[in-house]
Amino acid sequence: MENENGKQILGAKDLLADGIEYGSHTVERSQQSLIRRIFSVVGHVTGRRAEMAPYEELTRLILSLNHGNVRLISRLVSRVLSATHHVAGPALLNSKRIREPIAMRSDIIGSPSWIWDGFLGLVNGMVGDHLYATENSLATQMSLRYGERRLELSAEMLARTFGTKPPPFCIFIHGLGTTEWSWAWDAEAQQGSPDTTYGSLLENELQFAPLYLRYNTGRHISDNGQELANLLQRLHDTSPAGINDLVLIGHSMGGLVAHSAAHYGHRAGHEWTQNLRQVISIAAPHDGAPLEKIGNIATYLLGAIDTPGTRIPAEMIDARSAGIKDLRHGYIVEEDWYGNDPDLPLNDTRTHAQWVAGVHYHRIVSTLTNDPAHPIGRVVGDALVRPKSAAAAHPKHGAKNSMGDVVEMGGISHIGLANHPRVYEQLRAWLS
Repeated sequence: MENENGKQILGAKDLLADGIEYGSHTVERSQQSLIRRIFSVVGHVTGRRAEMAPYEELTRLILSLNHGNVRLISRLVSRVLSATHHVAGPALLNSKRIREPIAMRSDIIGSPSWIWDGFLGLVNGMVGDHLYATENSLATQMSLRYGERRLELSAEMLARTFGTKPPPFCIFIHGLGTTEWSWAWDAEAQQGSPDTTYGSLLENELQFAPLYLRYNTGRHISDNGQELANLLQRLHDTSPAGINDLVLIGHSMGGLVAHSAAHYGHRAGHEWTQNLRQVISIAAPHDGAPLEKIGNIATYLLGAIDTPGTRIPAEMIDARSAGIKDLRHGYIVEEDWYGNDPDLPLNDTRTHAQWVAGVHYHRIVSTLTNDPAHPIGRVVGDALVRPKSAAAAHPKHGAKNSMGDVVEMGGISHIGLANHPRVYEQLRAWLS
């Protein structure tokens, strides 16, 4: 088996080459537009537009050749590195390997494995759809984790791990730009032990089997929802006694993925949905995330001004992933975005995503202010998601057929909600 580190380093090299290619095309388009306008204005003022046309064409040709050379050199270097990595790689790659998955502990922050894991989560969040489309080895493959290892979905492994009568499963789904490690955030400070998470507590106190999902957060939420639904059906099919009791818990984007998976699983008639008891979203932007809405408007306005200083940053910002753009209005099904222009400002095209009848859809909301009702807290929320959005049950999403509670908390930040004693107490109350 080829060294996984080697594949990922080559993936990073490919991503860098793609970035140079995209950046060069972006800058060239803007400069070409600027050249056209300069020659047009000068030609109009001097009355010699026709005489200046050959000079304009020569200038544009030189510009194209320069950018073409940049892209050519980038591609050549990339191919040389790919061709020689088998020779040059062993000294680097056969040193101490980065372990995967990393330990679910808060005291590993700053370690090489933690930094690399964080990089993978971040780059997948930013451009994960591009990584998936180009089959880049940095693209995160969806998987489940139990304890310190990936969970192999085979009857033998599941029987060996959980016995012939599996315990109730609790699936934890992380948010944008992170990995499953985020559930261990600040554990030592908040929980008194670096390895204490919601999952470990629920396993010790309520005998749940905590499974942590790892996925590519840059893909469409609906794509991840469909894939998770299929993955849970595989878990049901390979488990000795199927899935007898199941809870989905998602933080931030993870809450939307949980809702999407329940929708697609129910629509496909998956058996696991018959034993789905609760879907719990923690600070999930059901009604959209304000930062993405601001980014959408800023990109549109910058792109409308035809100058290099505006068009270049507009195109760079617009390269953000489909997953990020889905957060603008909380899209969780394919019909929300398919066939629509994702960059029209504040164009909400949400459709119907029926919540599963009989399932409790609980939502946890937080504000930075200690008093959730404080006017500032209602505006800034937990710094990333406003209370109204985190508590939303959009009519188009069939909320009238769902059951569940909305619990507001004060004084907890967005990332802090991933591992906090007060949040756990509420989870325990719902799951007891």
